Amino acid sequence: MKSLGKMWTLIAILALSSTASQENNNDTAAMIVEFDIFSGKPNPTWHLSAEQAKELLGALHGLPPADEPVPESGLGYRGFFLSNPSSAEEGTSRIRIYAGIVTMTKGDVRFYRDIHGIERQLLRQASQHGHKTIADSLLEGMFNP
Repeated sequence: MKSLGKMWTLIAILALSSTASQENNNDTAAMIVEFDIFSGKPNPTWHLSAEQAKELLGALHGLPPADEPVPESGLGYRGFFLSNPSSAEEGTSRIRIYAGIVTMTKGDVRFYRDIHGIERQLLRQASQHGHKTIADSLLEGMFNP
């Protein structure tokens, strides 16, 4: 069972990294990050370069399984979604990162603990992409109790 989980993680990472490893000559994003914070209006998104996507995918490697999924959240901050626009037609699902849990969906749903600080890294990026007040407040509340 443990090796099946590792194999599934590797498949998800390879599927998402297929574009991240290609040349990015036309400045097309290798990955899109969605900051899931709004209800009733579109969530902010930004594009990661191939290099940034490769770094993020590396952090997804080797995550230990989580004992249980993160509870659903109502209004307000609900984490991040990662998607790879060029592999969407290949059936690659988005990855959700929220409350220290990484959820990967592709046929079935798998939960992993965010031991590499991916959520913190994405909150820092959100701050740099014009969402400083919200992201910094979340960083302070979540990581500096």
